[in-house]
Amino acid sequence: MTTSYYEENKNARLVYQKVYDGEHPEKTRKHNNDRYLRLKQEVLTHYSNGRLICVKCGFNDIRALSIDHIDGGGNQFRQITRMTSSYTFYGWLKRNGYPIGYQTLCMNCQVIK
Repeated sequence: MTTSYYEENKNARLVYQKVYDGEHPEKTRKHNNDRYLRLKQEVLTHYSNGRLICVKCGFNDIRALSIDHIDGGGNQFRQITRMTSSYTFYGWLKRNGYPIGYQTLCMNCQVIK
């Protein structure tokens, strides 16, 4: 079985990326923030029926929107999977085909719930 160019040069690429990130921290930070916001917007929009809003009250500022486990159990889920960041969780939701049982809520509605 032949290996791809990427597989053969993976370590060299990782070293180069680490050096580049260290030399360009602002570019790296902006790139990572942009990637996070795109993923967050995509996931939240999916779970609010195609519109980036809280499904309870209609609030639409992405900074205060998040995913809610409809039947509770978010803390247990995080402990079992050891997912500690929202980026990791959003990526998991996307990779798993947006499973049911989640909704987009603003932080006020989350607290009230």
